[in-house]
Amino acid sequence: MPEIITSYVKLVPQRPTTMRFDGWRRETRQIMDNKSKQLKTEEIWVFHVIELDGNKVDLTYSVLSKKHKADLSPLIDSGQLFFRRVTITHYPRDYATEYTLALS
Repeated sequence: MPEIITSYVKLVPQRPTTMRFDGWRRETRQIMDNKSKQLKTEEIWVFHVIELDGNKVDLTYSVLSKKHKADLSPLIDSGQLFFRRVTITHYPRDYATEYTLALS
C-alpha cells in the first residue's frame, strides 16, 4: 500500500497504486527548486481521492511533474479520470521521473 502522509497519498517507487478521483483543482505554490535552492512558483494539480487500492478514503493526491500532468490531461479532458479507477506506477530517476497510467 502507498504511504499516506497526513492526508496525502505518496506513491511507492515501482509499486502500482490504484485510485479513484471525484474532482481536482489547480493551486499555485511556492516550492524550493532542488537545483538552484531558490523558491519558485509552480502550478500543482490537486486531486481528491475517494478510493485507494480498493478502500474508501478521503485523501489528496498532488501532481507537480509536467510529464505526469501531460499524461493525466487527456483523461481529465475526456472525463474518464473521474468515472474509472486509474493505476499509477512511479519510476523515480532523479529529474527524469516517469509515471505509467492504466485505466480499469
